[in-house]
Amino acid sequence: MFHHSAAEREEVGLSERDVERRFTAALDSGDPDRRAFVGATLPGLDFDHIDFDHDDQHLLDLRHTRIRGDFVASYARFEEAVDLRDARLGAFRADAGSFSDGLLCRRATFEGEVDCYGGTFTGDDVVFTGATFEAAVRFDQATFADAAAFDDVTFADEATFLGTEFHGRSIDIDDYTTFEGATFEDLARFDYTQFEATSFEETLFTDGAHFEEATTTAPVRFDRATFESAADFDGSTFEDDVSFSEATFDGETLFRGVTFDGGGTMLHEDADFSGVHFGRPVSFESGQVGVATFEEVTFDADACFRDVTFRENVRFDAAEFAGEARFDEATFDARAAFEGVTFAAVASYPGVEFGGSTDHDSASVTFDEVVFGGDANFHHVSCTAASFCDVRFEGDACFIESEFLKHIEMKVGRIGVDTVVDFTEAHLAAGAVVQPEHSWVRYDLTKATIGDIVFRVEGTEDRDLFRYLRFCETKFEGFDFMAHAHYLTRSDWRLHDFDDDGLDHEYAVETTPQAIEKTYQRAKISASEMGNVEASGKFRFKRQQYARKSYQDIASDPEESVSTRIRNGQRVGENLFLGLTCGHGMRLYRIAAMFAFFPIAPALLYTFGGPAFRTEAGQIHSVAELVTVGGIETFLSIVYFSYITFLTIGYGDIVAQGRLGLVLVSVEAYASVVLGGLFIYVLVKRSEL
Repeated sequence: MFHHSAAEREEVGLSERDVERRFTAALDSGDPDRRAFVGATLPGLDFDHIDFDHDDQHLLDLRHTRIRGDFVASYARFEEAVDLRDARLGAFRADAGSFSDGLLCRRATFEGEVDCYGGTFTGDDVVFTGATFEAAVRFDQATFADAAAFDDVTFADEATFLGTEFHGRSIDIDDYTTFEGATFEDLARFDYTQFEATSFEETLFTDGAHFEEATTTAPVRFDRATFESAADFDGSTFEDDVSFSEATFDGETLFRGVTFDGGGTMLHEDADFSGVHFGRPVSFESGQVGVATFEEVTFDADACFRDVTFRENVRFDAAEFAGEARFDEATFDARAAFEGVTFAAVASYPGVEFGGSTDHDSASVTFDEVVFGGDANFHHVSCTAASFCDVRFEGDACFIESEFLKHIEMKVGRIGVDTVVDFTEAHLAAGAVVQPEHSWVRYDLTKATIGDIVFRVEGTEDRDLFRYLRFCETKFEGFDFMAHAHYLTRSDWRLHDFDDDGLDHEYAVETTPQAIEKTYQRAKISASEMGNVEASGKFRFKRQQYARKSYQDIASDPEESVSTRIRNGQRVGENLFLGLTCGHGMRLYRIAAMFAFFPIAPALLYTFGGPAFRTEAGQIHSVAELVTVGGIETFLSIVYFSYITFLTIGYGDIVAQGRLGLVLVSVEAYASVVLGGLFIYVLVKRSEL
């Protein structure tokens, strides 16, 4: 048997030629003891196409050997273990080779290229722990039938495992492939690789790391791994749990089209990214995700989750987005939590669907205590139930055309100087919108649909709430106006007085009389449907006010046609008459006074109008005559005549004689009918309040 050192070799006087001759003889002898070459210095070894099918305990013991040339075993078959622990050799070529009982390379140093393309490695003793690969490594299409160990390995050059199969039953029972603590100093490629249970914990990738189209069928861990350059997982499928907890990605990272199915065999989450740091842009675009956590993740650059489908619960709690966060067209089928998240730049959620829970106590998505430092874009979002409690909007808050189908809870804690929470054309089915105690938040509800929403003020109630809600062509479906009667009374039931304070905000509809009229009309209809008679009456009156204003604008608009202007001018006259006589049905005392005192005006004409207005009661020709006894008797008779004419009693004891007087008695009779009808109209309107 060969000795462990060169000194010992020299003691027995063996030359290099002797070593080579002895080694060849030992291989041919069939004696296992003669196949142990511990510490020897050997020439290159060529086992191409050789089939070692012996039953010896150790076929080749090459521990601590120095192989000056290459170890070549292409298409060779080793049914017993090959032990290269602490060996140092040149190239290692075993493409299509088969190692049936293990390959022990702990702390081995490979100075040349390693090519194991299509190789098969079987047994629990496939160990490269602590090895150093100084040149390129190629394990493409290789198969590791059992767990393999690459712990603390150093890959100084490019390492490729394209299409390789790594098998290992379970991380729980320490039967898994490991790259823990390994260092890839050059490009690492695991494209199309198939992993069972595997660990890359604390692995360092200093150059690019490629796992494109890789597949895992058992738990895989990348905890505390470091990717100093680009990391590419595009198209990979994780059929079981995967963890990247506290990993660091310093280069651009791609998870586009990745599927995280999970299996629940190792983690609570199918995908665990808790505490991960992404130093450059990262993309999960078009991925499929099961239960996942991104808690306390730091995104130093843009993060893209566009078109991702989150099939189960996902959490982003306490995450920090320094760059743009894009969730465009993403789908959340279960609960999503963004509690305590900080968005320093734009947060983009257009077209996102938040399904999840319909329980008000467990919203389908929560953004509680979130800080939106840039614009928040929730345009055309569809959400079952949402919570935005103590949220801060420093930029634009866009909820245009968004839908909250069951419930929304919103309390904005802080807002930017020019920020308006924009719910234009949004649908708010139910919930609560709370104003903070010591400041105001403005909400644009133009053309929105408002259901059973409660608007309230935190703290004191003595605040003019409705001045900070912009209702313009807003639809009300089940909105309880009477629940807000305290605030509406303070604002005289005015819905359109929006205090925008000169904010730089573009509104979808200008506040024109026509728009205001439409708003009150919709409010009236909704209040009536809800049985809120008082609110319905108040809004009917407001609608009429702005309908009249719109008639005036059209009648005075020179760009309108003559017929249109005349038609609207008639409406102006009609409304002027109704306003003066009965306040458009809302002024009972006005129409009562009008009805009671209307005959006085004709009486004055009968008294002082001259021969054209003369009656049989006579006339008075001066004020001085009026204050005489005869003048007073004459005036009282004329007043009596005017009242019985107005009331159409018609006793006939006094009749009109002048031509205009005859016309005036007809006018009085007609006015009696009109004013009487208006009096009844007002009584009916009053009964509805």
